[in-house]
Amino acid sequence: MASRRRDAIYARYSSHAQDQSQTIEIQLEACRRMAGPSPLEYVDRAITGRTMHRPAFNQMLEAAEQGEFDRLILYRFDRIGRSAHTHAVVSDLEDMGIEVISTAEGKDALTRGISLVVGESFSRHLGKRIYDSQLLRFSKHQWTGGPPPFGYRTEKREGHQYLIVDPEESKTVRFVIDTYLGSTAGVKEIARRLREKNYGTRHGAPWSFTTVRQILINTATKGEIHFGKKRMKRNKATGRRVPVYNDASTHKVYTDESLRIITDQEWDRVQAKMNSRAQNRGITRARRCIRPFSGLIHCECCGSLYYAQRDGRTGRYYYTCSTCQRQGRLMCPNSPNLREDQLMADVHALYSAIFEDADWLIRETLKELDLGIAQRRGDTTRLKAEIAEIDRTAMGITRLLVDPEITKGAKDALSRQLAETEGKRTQLQIAFEDLAGEADRSAGRAAGYIEKGLERARESFQNIGTPEELHAFVERFVGPSTALREGHLLPQSNPDHVGANADVAHSNIAATGVEPVT
Repeated sequence: MASRRRDAIYARYSSHAQDQSQTIEIQLEACRRMAGPSPLEYVDRAITGRTMHRPAFNQMLEAAEQGEFDRLILYRFDRIGRSAHTHAVVSDLEDMGIEVISTAEGKDALTRGISLVVGESFSRHLGKRIYDSQLLRFSKHQWTGGPPPFGYRTEKREGHQYLIVDPEESKTVRFVIDTYLGSTAGVKEIARRLREKNYGTRHGAPWSFTTVRQILINTATKGEIHFGKKRMKRNKATGRRVPVYNDASTHKVYTDESLRIITDQEWDRVQAKMNSRAQNRGITRARRCIRPFSGLIHCECCGSLYYAQRDGRTGRYYYTCSTCQRQGRLMCPNSPNLREDQLMADVHALYSAIFEDADWLIRETLKELDLGIAQRRGDTTRLKAEIAEIDRTAMGITRLLVDPEITKGAKDALSRQLAETEGKRTQLQIAFEDLAGEADRSAGRAAGYIEKGLERARESFQNIGTPEELHAFVERFVGPSTALREGHLLPQSNPDHVGANADVAHSNIAATGVEPVT
């Protein structure tokens, strides 16, 4: 058994741009001054605090469960995270007997709570400020950030970045357009020809049909620059950022003729040809059919998404690792195809079992809820003790204020201290009343929430009629999964089980959108 360590240090920063004043070196130096000899150190670099999917953070939690340390030292509490889940993490550590302390903010529970709320608010406001800054740059026809599309590069003028045509890459763009319009070659064939002719990609990766297709649909080639077409949303369970496409009416657009590589007529011909080919496959680019598991299956080996493909001979849909689709099966060892009809049969069996045993599910969930309510009652006891301590402090200050021997300057200072003390008491009293009321109300409301959630899920399940509705149901009630080499799916919300059986059904339901709000 590993020897017990008294102290551990956790440090994290989001990115060089966001956390310049909280670099890893600054954090570690401050924490080491407070820690005892040879502390355990866990460091996450360039990872946002709005996800719990962090390697060093999860290692720290495992070490805590194994009793390897009993004090965790942080630079600031928001290093643990900038989400509501952070409060529960700290509470779990304290329940293990681990003291959580910040070198900058101490260990007071009220200070910690305020710090975490402020940290979450800062993270959200930071995202809004970044968006506003990008929108301002876009309005001035400046580059808003990120890698430029293929065929272009950025140029710095008067302290700002502007998009310009790259002479070498634009030759490749012309080859792609001319080949697509002047022959019967499709995107895969063009990618093969690019590889044969040794046309270079920007970072040396082999050409694939996705990179060719991206050139064909890039509006910048006709001098048209868009902003706000999509936003990236982080999946808190997996830590992955996935694109969410915005409504076309919200897009911002400007035209710059200096960026044009192809004519409007060539652009229209390319889009018409792509739409015609897509229609021949039964899929239109304008309204592409969303399959039930689109964007929800990740490869165990390479992390890529699985995409649906239709077998023209049988009409069945299969899901395959996108790396295998783009670059061949030798590029990823996770080669099994997943049949969509079999996956849907598993989902049907899973939720049929859930709906048939709803009473059992409600009983088990209420048992878990009782544990949370007991913890909340413990929190109210702690808050009540803190309020009593503040009352004693206020009483002492009041006695000093009426002492005739205390000078006016001292009384002014005491008055300010009394006001601060009363402010803290008000905050604690509000928190106490909220917790006490919520603990009493939660048990009475929980069964109703679960019944309503199950009823909504049952109605959604019974009213499914299109692939889009199937996708919406799977996304909401099943969630993301990992495709294993053996051909099974591993639900990412439940890493300890594989397969669609009753146990998985009951253990997954709380993470699939029908749990009560407690």
